Amino acid sequence: MQFTDKTIILATFHEFELFTIFLEQDMRSKIEADWLCTLAKDLKNEKNAILCRAEKQIDSHIFSLLEKVQDRNPEFIFNIEIWKNKEIKENLIEVIKNAFLVQMNAQYIIDKTGKPIFDYYDDQFLHMVGLALDSEPILYSFFEPPFFNLNTKNGGYAFGKTILMGIRRALFAMGIYFTSKEEKDDNFSKNLLLAALMSSFDQSEIETKKLKEAHYRKKAIEITKDNKEKYLKKMDLPPVVGKAIDHLNESILAGNYAYIDLDDEAATLAQIAAVGIQFEQLISVESETSMQGSRALDIIYLLTKSNKLKQQPVDNLAHWLEMKEVFRFYKTLERLENSCKFGPNGSNLAVPYPMRGIGSPTLFVCKENHTDCDHLSSAFKKINIQEATYKLRYGAYTKCIWLTKELQEYYKKYYSKIKEETGTQDSLDQS
Repeated sequence: MQFTDKTIILATFHEFELFTIFLEQDMRSKIEADWLCTLAKDLKNEKNAILCRAEKQIDSHIFSLLEKVQDRNPEFIFNIEIWKNKEIKENLIEVIKNAFLVQMNAQYIIDKTGKPIFDYYDDQFLHMVGLALDSEPILYSFFEPPFFNLNTKNGGYAFGKTILMGIRRALFAMGIYFTSKEEKDDNFSKNLLLAALMSSFDQSEIETKKLKEAHYRKKAIEITKDNKEKYLKKMDLPPVVGKAIDHLNESILAGNYAYIDLDDEAATLAQIAAVGIQFEQLISVESETSMQGSRALDIIYLLTKSNKLKQQPVDNLAHWLEMKEVFRFYKTLERLENSCKFGPNGSNLAVPYPMRGIGSPTLFVCKENHTDCDHLSSAFKKINIQEATYKLRYGAYTKCIWLTKELQEYYKKYYSKIKEETGTQDSLDQS
């Protein structure tokens, strides 16, 4: 799979078929709404006869023709070029977001840190990912070699280890930043995500075991420089991200930690990303010396003593890992959400609202407005939701008196501690 400025090129029929499955399209369906792919060039068979003209949607009939040509001549190579469009872009963004979610829920990270730390900021993570992927050069780069493969042995598709490692490092870096008490800036957060992510891409070809050899370190530095320039141009990344990556590469490969004492944006990005990268390396199951989060934190603190890491991001990491009331909050929220058994056949209809981050839900609503339930607000005052959110579609919903009261009783006891742990300054709105 390759991308041009305006099109997507699928080199074989098999690759095109996998791509449509990937987009959750049923190409044998006769429902027009299922057809997302429009030809950018004429499609020809093995005899050079035109099967379909450019600008036609590939529907179930055209798909069937392609399948027959492939069956009778398996050696024939189709070159199927389709136009990029909004629907395909949105599908691909969701795929990347799901890749982030999978890493956020990785069991080994929960085991190493003692709790699902990424849950604290899940909405903020996905918001940043969405902002970054709104850039098409960045988005489509995720789906090109060597990061993504549509032709795995089992006929499926998968992201490579490099991109998954980069995702984890970006998550740790962003979590450290979100834990700080600084006023949050979306543009800074996005650049931090990109710097942590791209630094792992730049170093993907480096053989870590050889870095003790001086001649290999020189070669490694050249590899990372070439990769950085390639991705910086290909993904149209901001110059400040490139400068931050330079700082990271110089510290990791050349032992140059001068950026630690700088206070410009590129240096600050690198200072935070470096701590996230170091922590991910130490607890990674792929590491030869994989360790628990507490032990990794001890080592990271030692690195600050030798001026190899900035102290403040390390303090923020420690604060994040030690949060207790936030963890209690998510467990309590989960317990309350699962308490409802009053839907049809004992189903659960309770949904916390709104879900924007730590401590944000102030009430529970019934997702089906089950009027037979005794716990529904007697006033039937509706909460209007303008766009789809956590487990709720656009529409009007009724408050659950019972679970809302339980949630607000919990907040009375612990909300100030939650605010203290997360550095948030907002007050609880119990409307």
